[in-house]
Amino acid sequence: MADLGLDERAIRKIMSVPIVKSTDMDPEIVGEVKDQVAMLIDKALPTKNWDDACKQLKQWLDKKAGAPWQVACGEGMRGPPHFRFP
Repeated sequence: MADLGLDERAIRKIMSVPIVKSTDMDPEIVGEVKDQVAMLIDKALPTKNWDDACKQLKQWLDKKAGAPWQVACGEGMRGPPHFRFP
């Protein structure tokens, strides 16, 4: 985070509502995914445990929307921590 000059409080503000760039998922599921992502970011941010957050989101998506899902999470993807799933 030091390279962007963002502290934990600033990241929480930015990530309070996940942004969806594009999707073909049902709007109801998109809302649920956004809620799940926000919860996992809050949970993972203090320890920076993105691997665990990724695994939890993948398991949740596989269970909720059917397998297979690919999930990428982390800080090194141009900006604050974010989740990406194709």
